[in-house]
Amino acid sequence: MSGFFSDVVTYSSIMYGLCKHERLVEAKVLLMETEKMGVNPNHVSYTILLDSLLKARRAIEAFMIQNQMHDFTMFCQDESRLDLITRCDCGLRAPFRTSWTDINLGRRFFDCALYNGKSKLCGFFFWFDPRTCPRGMEVEPHLMKKIKDLRGEMALLKRSHQA
Repeated sequence: MSGFFSDVVTYSSIMYGLCKHERLVEAKVLLMETEKMGVNPNHVSYTILLDSLLKARRAIEAFMIQNQMHDFTMFCQDESRLDLITRCDCGLRAPFRTSWTDINLGRRFFDCALYNGKSKLCGFFFWFDPRTCPRGMEVEPHLMKKIKDLRGEMALLKRSHQA
């Protein structure tokens, strides 16, 4: 942007246009560039990007931007924005759960508050954590089995010691 007078309003306006056209990666890069150019983003800059990430259900990135926002601005962000991402399509607060299945062991997710293990109801579901790397997926089930076996062994030893 050399040759142009660049201030936080200019950068925020460009960021708004990028977000409006769902070019979120470019908007995030622009946010970093404003800092490098010596222009401090304000709460408007962060809110533009944060709202767009939340609408796109990109929770991890939204939480990271939220933290960055608290680090760089004195403005206290309204936490209700992050509440949007944790509400299922039924309008209820979506519980934050941990998967214990072999294929997604330990991954965290949000799902429908009314889900009972049988029916999906409103169908709301998204992973909060990225998928585990292939090596982790290979190792974790073996470690969980080892823990289970050791717990069983401990229980046996306790019973034999009490007898």
